[in-house]
Amino acid sequence: MRRVGTTVNGRAGELSTWLERHVMPGPDMAGAFRVNFASVPLGSVPADFSFVCTGGHNEGTWTIVSETTALEGKALEHASTEATNGYWPLAIHMPCAIANFDIEARFKIITGTMKRAGLVLRLIDRNNYYAVVASALEERIDFYRVINGSMQRLWSTEARVILNSWHVLGVSVEADHFTISLDNRSIATIWDRTFPGRGRVGLWTEEDNVTRFDHLHIAPRSDPQYDASSPEDNDQPFNPEP
Repeated sequence: MRRVGTTVNGRAGELSTWLERHVMPGPDMAGAFRVNFASVPLGSVPADFSFVCTGGHNEGTWTIVSETTALEGKALEHASTEATNGYWPLAIHMPCAIANFDIEARFKIITGTMKRAGLVLRLIDRNNYYAVVASALEERIDFYRVINGSMQRLWSTEARVILNSWHVLGVSVEADHFTISLDNRSIATIWDRTFPGRGRVGLWTEEDNVTRFDHLHIAPRSDPQYDASSPEDNDQPFNPEP
């Protein structure tokens, strides 16, 4: 496993101080979320997600579809015919904002120009966040920061990402350290301090991709600011617009 560092001067605007009011404990530990789409009707969208887009205003079509190879027989699919450079649809999981956590998602890239999919970390709004991205076109994993809608690659490595195959992409986030794994194999630890505070997490894809996701697991790590049982009354609602 490799360790990679970056040095950053300043931050991208003021970090938001919001936290979603209702954080429901998951089945495996207090404050954890294990999201699947088994109970979501086909043709609809899951209520706990907000759909936005970086670099454009067309987030494509997100919908629950039947998928025989998914763990629960259903998947959240993104589909679009808009092949526009710098267009990144996001599915943001709304029920929590958190700084330190473990996250993983199971995904399958089916088709598209760029054939990429990944995870959104510490999202402030649709134009400011981290992203870990898997490419089936170039067979690699990239770690990006997105500042004011501009994507900057901080790290990259070759990886076996196969079209039309399920993969599990994971990240452990602790302070300025990001440990990335693919299919339960740790690849590297990268560090960066651009977005040090709490933010939302979600799913990332690109342009005219057809991509499917069938689960998302989020588990908080040591985070003294994170409280699943008693959110503050003055927390502000999330606004995905910058």
